[in-house]
Amino acid sequence: MENVSTADFYEACYYLVSGCSITTISCEKVNNKLTCSFSFEGENLPARQIDYFQGRAEVNLLAFRRAYAQVNTYAHQAKRKWEKEADVPLEEVR
Repeated sequence: MENVSTADFYEACYYLVSGCSITTISCEKVNNKLTCSFSFEGENLPARQIDYFQGRAEVNLLAFRRAYAQVNTYAHQAKRKWEKEADVPLEEVR
C-alpha cells in the first residue's frame, strides 16, 4: 500500500471516492490558523495524485459531495480534539 498526505479537502475527497482509506488526521498551527492534514493509504496513490494535479480526476459528483461532508466533519472533530488537548480556544488560533 502506498501513502499520501494532504491538507487540501478536495484532494482528500478524491482519494476517498477512489477507494483509499484515511490513516491519520493531524492538526497544526500554520500562519496562526489551525490546519488539518489527512494521510491516506491505498493502491496507486501516486498515480491518483498525478491525475488530480493534472486535472484528469473524474468522480461521481454525489459521492464526492458526501465525501466532502465526511472530510469536513473529520476536520472539525480533529480541531476540537486539538483544542481540548492544547487547552487553547479555537477563537485564539483563528
